[in-house]
Amino acid sequence: MSAVATFSTLTPPRDTRWLGPLLLALLAHGLLVAALTWGISWKNDSLPVVAQTELWSRLPQSAAARAVDEAPAPATPPEPPPPPTPAPASAEPPPPAAPAAEAVERAQALADAQAKAQADIALQKQREKAKEQALHQQQALEAKRQAQQAAEAKEAQARRERLAADKARQDKAREEKAAKEAAAKAAAAKDKAAKEQLAKEKAAKEAAAQAQARAAAEKAEKQQQAQLAKDRAENLKRITGMAGATGEAGSTGSAKQSSGPSASYAGRIVAAVRPNIVFTENPASNPTAEVEVRTLPDGTVAARRIVKSSGMASWDDAVLKALDRTARLPRDEDGRVPGTLSIVFRLRE
Repeated sequence: MSAVATFSTLTPPRDTRWLGPLLLALLAHGLLVAALTWGISWKNDSLPVVAQTELWSRLPQSAAARAVDEAPAPATPPEPPPPPTPAPASAEPPPPAAPAAEAVERAQALADAQAKAQADIALQKQREKAKEQALHQQQALEAKRQAQQAAEAKEAQARRERLAADKARQDKAREEKAAKEAAAKAAAAKDKAAKEQLAKEKAAKEAAAQAQARAAAEKAEKQQQAQLAKDRAENLKRITGMAGATGEAGSTGSAKQSSGPSASYAGRIVAAVRPNIVFTENPASNPTAEVEVRTLPDGTVAARRIVKSSGMASWDDAVLKALDRTARLPRDEDGRVPGTLSIVFRLRE
């Protein structure tokens, strides 16, 4: 099938049935001309009936036709002809008078006047009827316009009422939402304040308990250290006096001659304490804490304190707790434990 349509395929088919409609149109026009001709000619066959009316009301009303004679009498009787004068014998007789023709002319003039008056009355009636119809139409249009305006005003009022109701509902919903949000915020703030207050009270209680325990421990430690120092001084004095020690009179050592811990003793202590360190953080730096430890002769940790902090309180606390868990330090190569040690603990050895 061709993709391009020709002009002949796009035009409508030609109508060849035109003879019948043409004949019907000619016949209808002929009948119309004949009817108009007959309607005009039959009115000229007889004289029109003339009637006169007077309007006694505002609205037009048709009056009944007045009865007239077939041959109306003249308005005034014709004057009698003058008596004929004798004419000379040689003159011709005058033509007879024509009173009947004058009466017909006057009747025709009267009929024409009456017909004109009747036509004027009919035209006036038509005009008044047209005015009345126009007035009715105008009143109907005005009533329709007023009804439409009333309907539009009612619809606009209903629309305004709907908009006001929607706005009131939206305002109420916003107010309720704002009130709920404010109540939720107030409750959250109250809960937060209560939690913070509880946390503060708990922290204060823990701090007070820790301070009290620390004070008690320090007091006990001081008392124990004082008693141990006193006992040690008395024992050393007694022992050195019998063994012939070489130290000064005010020396507090227990050996015959002064000496220090071995080189590997600090590493042994760190190796003993490190398994007890509990530290879960993974800082980028390598925190280092230096701790001073005081022990009893059997290696029991009597006291410990941070001499040089690592800068991380959590690492310092972990080292101190590890020393508490260790409880007793290993002995040196000579079987003794120094009374005071300074040990360095690093996170990454």
